[in-house]
Amino acid sequence: MGKTYKPTWKTFFELGKEDFYRSNYNCSISYFNLALINNPRSRHIYCLIYIYLAASNYYLGFHMPSINYFRNGLIRDDIFKRLPLWLLIDYLYEKEDIKQLKNLNNLLKLFIKLFAKYDQKYISLEEVLNIYWMQATMYRFYNQTRWSLEYYSKAISILNNDYFEKKQKNAFLMSLLASRASTYRNNGRYVEAINDINNSILLVERKFQWYFPYLNAAVIYKKLGIYNISISMLSKAIDSFHYIIPLDRHYVFAYINRGFLRSKIGNIEDAINDFELAFFKNKNCFKDFRKTIDKIPEEIKNIFSIHFDIKI
Repeated sequence: MGKTYKPTWKTFFELGKEDFYRSNYNCSISYFNLALINNPRSRHIYCLIYIYLAASNYYLGFHMPSINYFRNGLIRDDIFKRLPLWLLIDYLYEKEDIKQLKNLNNLLKLFIKLFAKYDQKYISLEEVLNIYWMQATMYRFYNQTRWSLEYYSKAISILNNDYFEKKQKNAFLMSLLASRASTYRNNGRYVEAINDINNSILLVERKFQWYFPYLNAAVIYKKLGIYNISISMLSKAIDSFHYIIPLDRHYVFAYINRGFLRSKIGNIEDAINDFELAFFKNKNCFKDFRKTIDKIPEEIKNIFSIHFDIKI
């Protein structure tokens, strides 16, 4: 007797996407619900399934169920204190899944239109803010600077409302300014990038530090060739890892870049220590950050190669 095939969440998810893009929304809803029942292993996939369920209901004219499904996709992550949709965007960008990023971008546009139809009785300002924020991030990934900056400005303008408490407002503003600084940085607008990142850092709480503003500041100062300040920012980011557990790629990024900058100023011993910490976390770190590693002088790379017993 042959081995029976048991469908997994992935089977139902793929079938749901096929029906969704054929406009068979009732069928797609059934498949996406079956995917949820079969317990996807990652928060990214849970989030993505809820987004597709929300869109399917929207196209069938069921707006309130659509909003509720979308809210399920926005439930905060207890570890990173971030929205799963943020983690999803990071995940797809890291995997270079351009097709899925484009799909997600179109779905976000759809929800901006949907949310605009309802007043605050149904939609919170925090939800509207997060939609604008994520749309700005998507445009940044596609290097559409004008639209990215416009949506960041829309998100920041919402914070002027009395709906937000001061502590909550500062936390959102800190993150938004750090994110907008990335858009400015990617387009060589370093004065505006530094202004945003410095204002973001001023809002970082001592008891609950987030590493991202410091990482972003480090990249900006590195590009400007101001290595000592960049190293200082990376050190502050690394200190913040005690408050919020970083994503693995951010952890490795911080140590690889601090090691690189320390090697540039001749601090070889500390540079080796940083590379060791990155290597312990990810054995492929030197390949993943090839462009940075290639900029290290050959004689220093030889020292690292001997120390790690691998070719760098």
